[in-house]
Amino acid sequence: MLSESNIRSLWAYVNQGVEFPWPRSQKGKETLSKSISLLISDAGVESELNALDKNAFNLRIRELISPKLVEGKADQSAHIGKWIVRDWGGIRNGSEAISQWVEQLETFEASKINKFVSDMGVRRVSSWSKILAFSDPVNHAIYDARTAVALNCGLHDLGIDWRFSMPISQNKTMIAARPMLLPQQRGNERGYTAYIDLLKAIARNCNLGNDILKVEMTLFANAPLIAKNFVETAGKA
Repeated sequence: MLSESNIRSLWAYVNQGVEFPWPRSQKGKETLSKSISLLISDAGVESELNALDKNAFNLRIRELISPKLVEGKADQSAHIGKWIVRDWGGIRNGSEAISQWVEQLETFEASKINKFVSDMGVRRVSSWSKILAFSDPVNHAIYDARTAVALNCGLHDLGIDWRFSMPISQNKTMIAARPMLLPQQRGNERGYTAYIDLLKAIARNCNLGNDILKVEMTLFANAPLIAKNFVETAGKA
């Protein structure tokens, strides 16, 4: 784990002031709010969600969906898991795998999650981490190409050789930055557990009230700018 000084420096590096971009419009929020009300069979949440700002909205949808996801009803959990990955997350492939993941996780106890994470490594982490992030937003977060690249740019800038494994991205800037951010040694690559540990350390040491969702959203929002500046700076070196 990084020193407290490095953790604060890393947060200052990635927190470049870009606002979280989603939902992109009030209309988009209203569409999503209706979808969630149908998903959890609670018409009353639609107006509540529509009135929230982006930060509160993104936390509240996790709080609403989590109990339905983790209560152990296999068909219900699989349906919600597919909604999280496909409809909310925009990843259309692998519906059969999502059902298998939810079956393995059952009621999402810590022991089940730990075994699942260990077994999966970083395979399809951009998909299954979304399910874990909805199951328990206090202790789990989304790990994807953007969050990994943003952190890796900061680690590079701090002169730290270990890196987070970077899922393949469709974003041209992420693609350009990726080969410059690979660790010098294969053994210096980190995965989901180390990612969560770092997000918790950032939240704890940077006055974020242990809010790892705030850290995740900041990484996601700022990643394109971070990667763009990193590529441009590396090109001039």
